[in-house]
Amino acid sequence: MTKAADGNGLFSDENKKTAGNFFKFEKVGDQVSGYFESSRLNEKPGFSPQIIYRLETEEGEIINVPVKQFVADKVGRIKVGQLIGFKFVEEIDTGKPNKAKSIDVFISEQMKPTEAKADDLEF
Repeated sequence: MTKAADGNGLFSDENKKTAGNFFKFEKVGDQVSGYFESSRLNEKPGFSPQIIYRLETEEGEIINVPVKQFVADKVGRIKVGQLIGFKFVEEIDTGKPNKAKSIDVFISEQMKPTEAKADDLEF
């Protein structure tokens, strides 16, 4: 076990960062949006591959949004910091026990606002 000094309060709850929450589309109308940070492929045996989009909401919360590959195909190329949203628009009867979820993708040209640095300011 290692021991670290905490004289500067690094290990306080207010400084704790998490991997983020996973968003789940539960009912028609559910939606989530945020600024795109990254995406990754998630493959598990027995399940269809998913793409997980990591978004930062306007409130600064990190949200992970898992979607099937055919939804990810709607996204195409997106820039880091670009505003994106996903909306559960309808259930589709596939003849299987669980209905499919139709997810629409919304992509704005809006980029995440950046904080001005002292070096960027003109006096």
